[in-house]
Amino acid sequence: MKKFLILLLTFSLTLSLFSCTTPPETLSGSSDDTEETREIKYSDESDYDYLIVLLNNSMMHKLYPEEGIVVPLCPDPLCKHNSQSCPFFQASPSICKRGNIIYYLRKGNSQAYYLDICKFDLDSGKYEVLYGANGFTISGLYATEDYLFFKAMSVRPNEGTGYKVMRYDIKTKEVVELMTEYVVGDLTLLNHDAERLYWSESRIYYSTDYDYKNKKENDRGFHANMSTGDYSFSIDFPDAVSNLRQITSFNRKTGEEKVIVESTRGLLIAYKGKVIYTLPDEVVFIGNKISGSSEKTVGVYDKYGGKLYISNADGSDAKLLCDLTGNNCALDMGPTTVGGCDGVGDYIVWPLWYYETVDEENNIVKRRPFTGRFDFPDKFAVINYKTGEYKIIDTVE
Repeated sequence: MKKFLILLLTFSLTLSLFSCTTPPETLSGSSDDTEETREIKYSDESDYDYLIVLLNNSMMHKLYPEEGIVVPLCPDPLCKHNSQSCPFFQASPSICKRGNIIYYLRKGNSQAYYLDICKFDLDSGKYEVLYGANGFTISGLYATEDYLFFKAMSVRPNEGTGYKVMRYDIKTKEVVELMTEYVVGDLTLLNHDAERLYWSESRIYYSTDYDYKNKKENDRGFHANMSTGDYSFSIDFPDAVSNLRQITSFNRKTGEEKVIVESTRGLLIAYKGKVIYTLPDEVVFIGNKISGSSEKTVGVYDKYGGKLYISNADGSDAKLLCDLTGNNCALDMGPTTVGGCDGVGDYIVWPLWYYETVDEENNIVKRRPFTGRFDFPDKFAVINYKTGEYKIIDTVE
């Protein structure tokens, strides 16, 4: 289904940046193309009847919203999908989709870093490792028609983690270092059009051509998964104290910029001209949990509230879409679909943490399944963005 945090939020998250949220389609161009013909065509709906999601062990799955089922993406009926022998085991959220092809990163071994760039044909089921890193690790991926751009990541002595932009030619398989030096700090690829690549370094925007020449400063780009129609969005921290954020809408044709949500706790889905988001409602009490060896009970709350709201891309006609409270579920921070799409037809999905009651008398709840991390959802809410009707899909086998 079809997908900077902008600014500090995007940089700090995963959704993982230089990240490949699905690249937009572009119109073919020539040297005498006008600005209009070079305009990016955003597509926020999946051209398949499923979404790609990551579950435990970063295993890629297909989520069919209308049927309400989740199945492994791996086509091998004999594969157990729980070890390195499965090509979709421990994949990165940096997944790019172009037509029927997805490009993604996976660890390639038992270590914590991504080393391999992989290709999978959704129609034929053919899998291929395109490139294996040597001497550095890979932290992000982005795809255009002819190239894969990614970040070589290296820890610089006394400096911190540094990044260098690399380019992989899909046709010739040639790998080129576009940067001569490592950049220490935030570096996030945002998007591309038929001629230029857009990115940010430490909240300053740049663009270059695909050879990393003709660099322009303050040439702004937007994430494809934070765009719909003529609009793109950013989520920013308005002050250094509060953890509340605000959503700003940008009309790419007129240049109009407008804050459409003054305060929110989570992320957003931009889909078919609409924006779906959370508001800082009163936190919802889910139950109690036993804390540590002291066995004290502490309350469990959904800090994002249990409600989702929807508005037009310019912030107009804002209203409650649905209320997910009362399901022993907590809203996750934001959508975790990958490959650039957040919806299929009339449906979007939102990830949930699920708590089951283990002691009814004392209202003790426990997250299920407990993975030790909160990267992967326990359930998904599949929501009709037109009516607000929803159903909850369990991801636990």
